[in-house]
Amino acid sequence: MKIRRYLLSTTIIFFICLMLNISFAKGVDAHSRVEQAQAHCKTLKGLVETGSKNVYIITKYWSRSRVDYKVLGQLKDRVAAFKGKVITVEGKIKRTGWSGSIEVKKIISTSKENNSCTYHITIAGIADLQGNLDNSSKGGGIARIAAIIKQIKAKNRNTLVLFSGDDLTGRYFHTFFGKAIYSLFNNTGLDVYALGNHEFDNGCKVLVKALKYAKFDVLCSDLSVEHTALKNICKPYVIKNIGGVRVGIFSLMTTKLKDISFAKKVKVKYDNVFAAKRMVKILKSRKVNLIIALTHIGYKQDRYMASKVKGIDIIFGGHSHNYLKKAAFVDKTVIVNGGERGKYVVELDVCLNNKKRFLVNKTKYRLIRVSKEVKPIAGIEKEL
Repeated sequence: MKIRRYLLSTTIIFFICLMLNISFAKGVDAHSRVEQAQAHCKTLKGLVETGSKNVYIITKYWSRSRVDYKVLGQLKDRVAAFKGKVITVEGKIKRTGWSGSIEVKKIISTSKENNSCTYHITIAGIADLQGNLDNSSKGGGIARIAAIIKQIKAKNRNTLVLFSGDDLTGRYFHTFFGKAIYSLFNNTGLDVYALGNHEFDNGCKVLVKALKYAKFDVLCSDLSVEHTALKNICKPYVIKNIGGVRVGIFSLMTTKLKDISFAKKVKVKYDNVFAAKRMVKILKSRKVNLIIALTHIGYKQDRYMASKVKGIDIIFGGHSHNYLKKAAFVDKTVIVNGGERGKYVVELDVCLNNKKRFLVNKTKYRLIRVSKEVKPIAGIEKEL
């Protein structure tokens, strides 16, 4: 009975394909022909499945007007209705002779989208450390912060470390002009850094000298730096591949920069909302799966921006020194804030499904206190 069904179904497929009479004009490239064939195959309700996600099939164009389908592999149960599922092509495309014959080694029907946590990323970070590098009897200190980040990475190697600015201040800065601070930041595992207003307290040239010691990416998405020493040093955005997920990150600066620092020629080019919309558009064109705004504009402004800009998945904020007991949600955007002076490290667990779509409702947030019980990393403590 199963054999009869199979013969009947394959016969129907063959005659449907003959009736389609797919003709390929001389000179049409191989990729275009495959796309045309896919378009026709999507309409067939008798595509043979093997009982799993994969459909193994060879599609050979052996003449200009005939298509022959041969099924590979052992047939399991049935001839299932295709029902217009999206298909992608794998394998080599071979073009031979005048007739332009093509062989598609494998066609995979994509599995249904689900809401399980297929991709798990952790985001860790701080904001507004303000030069507080020392360990004290009450806790805190860059060596303890580094130890906590190391623990987070041990739990999930797919961890992205973000700092959102206001660090070039305090006695270490005034003594070493940023060399000590950024050199120690390198040892925390920092990946991406957004500039804050305090980075410009002694002017742009001092900041540039400090950044020579930075081994992490530095962002200046909305700053005008073309005619300053920062040109070609900071970036408009970065894209990181974290555990198979393309993560796009951009920065935003407080629009009051010129009033609260000595930025001089460095100016904020756009208002925060316009700048964010612009960056989201750019990052989406780069096919990222997750968009993060690393901001130094304050918690209230973060919330306002999230309400006006669609497409930002996560805002990691600074400037306003707000530690949040719970992560904030504005529509589909998650907002956290790095607080101040390194009292806590933010840990945010992020999930994406099998289609790499952000599952906002599965986000988990916690604040890890940088207490005196945290054992500092000895090497960093020694440098201090």
